[in-house]
Amino acid sequence: MDINKCRLCLKTANSLITIFDGAYSKSILSSKIMNLTNVEIYPNDGLPSSICVICNQKLDECIQFINLCKKSDFDLRKK
Repeated sequence: MDINKCRLCLKTANSLITIFDGAYSKSILSSKIMNLTNVEIYPNDGLPSSICVICNQKLDECIQFINLCKKSDFDLRKK
């Protein structure tokens, strides 16, 4: 398995973000990925354990959009 590939988009990149840090078997990043995509990601599963900067930005944008939708819904319902 190519360790320089992004786990999410499969592009090869020199600058990758590790999904799991050494101290925890489940990281915040893996939780974000699993919650947003329903893709199961576990340490030592034999698949790439990093994502590219672009995919990380897209994850953050998705979370911001979800939060915006929830806030808008809340604001509409409280009137």
